[in-house]
Formats: sequence, C-alpha cells, structure tokens
Amino acid sequence: MSETIWVSGINAQIYEWVDFGTPPHIITPKASGYPLRFRWGGPGSYKPSSRQRIIQSKRHSQSGGIYTTMSVNHPGVEARHFDETIAKEYEPIFRKDIQDAIGVAAAKTAQSNK
Repeated sequence: MSETIWVSGINAQIYEWVDFGTPPHIITPKASGYPLRFRWGGPGSYKPSSRQRIIQSKRHSQSGGIYTTMSVNHPGVEARHFDETIAKEYEPIFRKDIQDAIGVAAAKTAQSNK
C-alpha cells in the first residue's frame, strides 16, 4: 500500500524551498520602487525557526536594527527534508489508522448484511 500527499496552494513553493533547500540567490522587492525592509545585525543575527529533520519549529530569532535595501544576497536555505521525516515518523500511524478504518467498515458491512 502506498499514499502520496502533496502541498498545493500559496504555500507550496515556500514548502518546496524549505524542504529541498535553495542555493544562494538574490532577493529583490516584489513591487518596484519599494525597498526590502527587515531586521539585521550582521551575520549570525538571524536564526531560522526550523532545523533539518525536525518537524516542530520554534520562533525564529532576529536581532539588530531595521535595514532597508533594494536587493539582498541570500545565503540559501539548508534542506530540511520534511517529506522524508514525515514519511518515516507517520507511516506506522497512518498504516494503523487505515487498518482500523477497514476494520470498522468491515464490521458495519457485516452488521448490515445480517
């Protein structure tokens, strides 16, 4: 038995970037003429809220003053491998839930056939 689950909608691209990681890249504003605005205190002043192979996240950490710029060299995102972690952690639970549901359906079918 197998099951495929995918993310769709507005957060799908963000999930993909975090799950698979990204190379270093340049970020520019979505609306031309408006600068990017974020808190920045230099390298190490930003700590991401998630870590590799850990599903639960914590509040991200930022320090420093407000910084504005028209572009920033993003260092990239380390792949989190959430898809593999979810499959590993939840496959046994998912299998049991499916078997329990089949058992309930079979019992109801047997009851209605009496």
